[in-house]
Amino acid sequence: VIPAPDVDELKLQLALVGTVMAILLQQRGALILHASAVEMDGKAILFLGNSGEGKSTIAAALQAQGYAVVADDIAAVSWEEGKAMLAPGFPQIKVGREVAEVLGYDWESLWQLHPRLEKRSLRLVRDFPQRSLPISRIYLLASGSQIKCEPMKTQAGLMALIQHSELMKLFSSGEVMQFERCASLAQSSEVVYLQRPRHLSLLSKLVEVVEEDVGSSLLLKKKGYFAC
Repeated sequence: VIPAPDVDELKLQLALVGTVMAILLQQRGALILHASAVEMDGKAILFLGNSGEGKSTIAAALQAQGYAVVADDIAAVSWEEGKAMLAPGFPQIKVGREVAEVLGYDWESLWQLHPRLEKRSLRLVRDFPQRSLPISRIYLLASGSQIKCEPMKTQAGLMALIQHSELMKLFSSGEVMQFERCASLAQSSEVVYLQRPRHLSLLSKLVEVVEEDVGSSLLLKKKGYFAC
C-alpha cells in the first residue's frame, strides 16, 4: 500500500482492516458477513446485525465473561471438508465509552481509532483464536421489549444471511456463488432471532440467555439432536 500525499493515516488503517480486507477475502472465496463472533465450547457463535445494533457490545460482554472474541464487525466464512468455518479476524473489538465503563474497562487506556469516532479499540492480547472454528449458531439481533430467542426456519435464516452479506450488494459478479454459500450456511448452522431491550443494565442478563441457549443447543447436538 502506497499512501497518497497528506492522507489521513488513521482513516487509511480503518479502511485496510475493514472494507479492503473484506474485498480481498471475498476474492479468495470467503463469504463475508456483517457480524461479530465469539468462541464457545470450541465453536464460533456469530451475531448478525445492522450498524449500531449491538454486535460488538454483546461480543465484548461475552469476552468480559471469559469467552474469546473471534471477529468484530466483519466475519469471513469458508468451507473445509464441507463444514462452515469462521476465520479469526483482528485481535481487537470496538466499544463505546458507556459500554466500556459498564464492562469495567478504563476508557482512557483504550486505543483511539480516530478522533472523530465515538468508539475505541479494546486490544485482545490473550486467548485470541489462531485457527478457524466451526460455526455452530448465528444470532440475528433486533430490538424488542424483552430478551427472547426464537429459532428461524431455514428460508428466513437464509434471507437474514443474504441481508447481512457485507459485499453482495456491491459486486454483482459472484452473486450466485455468494447466494449458494449463504444457503449452505443456513442449512448447516442454526440461525436464531434474538430480540432484546437496548438497555445496558440488561447486558449481563443477555449474556446469561445466550450462554443458556448455546449450552442447550450444544447438549442436544451431542445427544444426536438438532436444536430448533
